[in-house]
Amino acid sequence: MNELFDIPESKSPRLQWIERERILTHQASHMPEPWMAIQPLLIDAGKDLPTIMEESCRIYEEYNIIGYGQSEDDAITNLAKAIGLKLWNEEGAV
Repeated sequence: MNELFDIPESKSPRLQWIERERILTHQASHMPEPWMAIQPLLIDAGKDLPTIMEESCRIYEEYNIIGYGQSEDDAITNLAKAIGLKLWNEEGAV
């Protein structure tokens, strides 16, 4: 089947921002706020969020650099507020 237009796929500004800022999210249904989001520290680069939490949860908790929420977006927004990061849709966000 031919497409009407041959337009390359592109990521939304939100997804581009998440990748650029290296935001990781995870859902744990047993928690009161089931979604969490972090921006990995350099020592945790390349690891997935469950591994990071297993190894370094205390550091993230002590420095209050975890975002929690009822949805993935809530967790990401709460993380951005906690670490002073402008969201993809805020003025001046790059």
